[in-house]
Amino acid sequence: MNEEKFRMWFEKQKNYHTARTYAARCMRIEEELNIDLDDEYRKDRGSSLLDRLKYSCEEQRQRKQPQCGLKFGENVDIYTGMNSLRASVRKYFEFKSKDD
Repeated sequence: MNEEKFRMWFEKQKNYHTARTYAARCMRIEEELNIDLDDEYRKDRGSSLLDRLKYSCEEQRQRKQPQCGLKFGENVDIYTGMNSLRASVRKYFEFKSKDD
């Protein structure tokens, strides 16, 4: 992942703090799933990873941890957390698409 270039690109759309938050979430995905977002984008424009990061309301009701391998602490809103992570990855793939 080209974290610095992504942050600079995203700062032009939002602001410094939002860009850093999205970049940090993307780095968390890379670290915890042991992947590289650039490789995921090259493979299939990231669609398989985005599918892997889906988390339903039903899974939330059942208090299930995400099947993708990410771990969340107790008393954490996993549904919101997963949606935030997925949105950040989606934004990174949008950035990559502009770089094609």
